Amino acid sequence: MLTKYNVATSILLLLIAYFVAVRFLLIFSYAIDLDGAEFTFIHYIQQTLKGERLYLNPETFPFSITIYTPLYLKIVEYTARIFSFDYITDIRQLFIVGRCYSFAFTLFGVLLIYKHSLKIIGTKAIALLVSLIYLLLLTGHAYATRPDSLKVLLFLIFLIHFIDYFYENGSVKSKYVSLLAALFAVATKQDVIIYIALIIGVTFLIQRNKSIILYGISFVILAVILFISFHIFFGNYCIESLFLYNLQKIKNYRESYNFMIVLFNTVRLSPFYMLFIFLLFNSHKTTQKKLGLLLGISGIFAAVLSSIFLFRPGSYLNYTYELILISILALIYFLKNYPLKKTIIAAGFYILFLLASNAVLNNYSINIKKEKKEKQKFQSNYQLRDALQTYLKTNSTIYDVTLQHSLFIADKRVIYGHEIHLDRLIYALLKLKSNSELYNAPTQKYDTYFADGSVQYILTTNKVSEQQIVSSFYPNYKEEKKINNFILYKFEKP
Repeated sequence: MLTKYNVATSILLLLIAYFVAVRFLLIFSYAIDLDGAEFTFIHYIQQTLKGERLYLNPETFPFSITIYTPLYLKIVEYTARIFSFDYITDIRQLFIVGRCYSFAFTLFGVLLIYKHSLKIIGTKAIALLVSLIYLLLLTGHAYATRPDSLKVLLFLIFLIHFIDYFYENGSVKSKYVSLLAALFAVATKQDVIIYIALIIGVTFLIQRNKSIILYGISFVILAVILFISFHIFFGNYCIESLFLYNLQKIKNYRESYNFMIVLFNTVRLSPFYMLFIFLLFNSHKTTQKKLGLLLGISGIFAAVLSSIFLFRPGSYLNYTYELILISILALIYFLKNYPLKKTIIAAGFYILFLLASNAVLNNYSINIKKEKKEKQKFQSNYQLRDALQTYLKTNSTIYDVTLQHSLFIADKRVIYGHEIHLDRLIYALLKLKSNSELYNAPTQKYDTYFADGSVQYILTTNKVSEQQIVSSFYPNYKEEKKINNFILYKFEKP
């Protein structure tokens, strides 16, 4: 006989299975940007597959600047080498490899949250409910060829074992697992170090004992050794690329798209913000007072930090992933200590809200007609490659304002530098204004290449936003030829 419990469990399982199935199918999409400028990471992989360093000199040609720590990128690269993928003819396979890893890492994270919820709460339906909320809070970045998925998984492992060591069982194994997970998370994407430091710092304020001091010192020493190792193995430009060329600022916040992203995220996560405040003032009523304080305090600080980081040019909701994990663990804690029927009902309405927001964001949707067009677009990039041979055979330099089509001519003399003028890339791709510039990194050498004609050609599609970039910033380039939906511009002396 079916009960309300069984029906709820079945519905939750079906929803999770549907969303997972959609993302699995999208692994094989011909789109070169499912989410988060995915093609930029394929460019990094191509760079290493053709024998170049992952971190090149940011101030010299081709101005290819890798701004992420290497673990995820090297995993994809080594897999591509095992299968002998060519960096030009097997571009789609490179996307599939990266997406497979991201899908697996994300799915593993969902399973960990389910198991952790089941262990803490003991109810399958509630564990599925929590897992579904987590799944719906993730954006397409978690499934694209990007390091976010691995970073989030490792941060989750760190959180679970850190809490076990300092707030629950005191397992020595958990201490070392959390340290290793934290270290590998930093090796995947360096911004996570801020949230790891936050968790350690809040725990120090709460416990103020020798164990947390030694743990913090151990993490700092390991992190320093990690970055020294990066310098040794990846060359002199690694640290410079990871930090100096990662510091972007917005000149006019009112005109930036980032402001709307921050507002949207505030609404999207507002129930958790209220939960953090509740835990801050009510955790003393439970047997796990200190854990409640950790989740409440770190949640509030993470909310502030993520909102600040969302103002970085090029940022999106993936900058809130660490905050989302803290939110999910806070929800698990709350459901264990305050098992109210009204809470479950509220969670159901919140899921409906997330389903609506995901419909807008297209995180878990697939369009067959669109996928057919993506296949045609993908094939047209190889046709473009053939058409450009005449212009590039003399070793002429070319610049693609969106970087996407550079993947198909990566063996030619291509100039990059998209991190130098990130706002131009964002506008060309999405027609969104960010008015950004690097804090202290020099740009004169890069700009000179366009001013004196060292870059002979600029490539755009027929999108107005891309053509506006050329007319606004590269006025000495005039239309040379139209190639299907592409436009090739050539430098002309003023």
